[in-house]
Amino acid sequence: ADSARINADIGGDVILSTYQTLTVGGDSHIHGLISYKSPLDMVRAQDAIIAGAIIKEATSGARSYADDFKEYILKILVIAFGTISLYLLFRNQVSTIIPQSVSRFGFFGLVGLAVILTVPFISVVLFVSVIGSLIGAVLLFSFLTALFIACILAPLAIGYCAERVVYKNAEVSVRTMGFAFVVLIVMGIIPFSIILIPVASVVVLGAMSVSFYEAVRIG
Repeated sequence: ADSARINADIGGDVILSTYQTLTVGGDSHIHGLISYKSPLDMVRAQDAIIAGAIIKEATSGARSYADDFKEYILKILVIAFGTISLYLLFRNQVSTIIPQSVSRFGFFGLVGLAVILTVPFISVVLFVSVIGSLIGAVLLFSFLTALFIACILAPLAIGYCAERVVYKNAEVSVRTMGFAFVVLIVMGIIPFSIILIPVASVVVLGAMSVSFYEAVRIG
């Protein structure tokens, strides 16, 4: 944990690890020992009761922002690998879905939200019935697969939006992935901007759903 606080009656030992401060409040009554790993000393209230010994094992240091950012970059690389793989395997489909998502993001966002709210429910209802169990299982599997693909393509949609700011007639390409990578890095620095990922995922899911519906209707 980044930090820990104890303020209760504990009938045994306390063994934990924290990157920051361990605080033992005044209402604490620990009947055993406290063994903790932390770069900082424990903060103990005067009224706190600790029956056993207090054992501290120092750590190498607190978890820094640089460590968190490195972990975030690693996650970006994993997502980028998935995005590039989908683009190379389904270039024509991806090159169509992403511009559609951006051009009508409000409409497709509502469709995606409707899909998320209704399809799982319908799948479960069909799955528990005797006749529609197979259909429900297939529908649920298809929904989860589509949602996973939408999450992988979401950074590409965000990158495409950024690319269009620079290039008005931009098309989905390898350059779009570069924009997506840069935008994701910036989002790791700006607080709460990461919420754009689930929003973009819903929009892309809506565009995929509409495209599938139109393909089935025409076919």
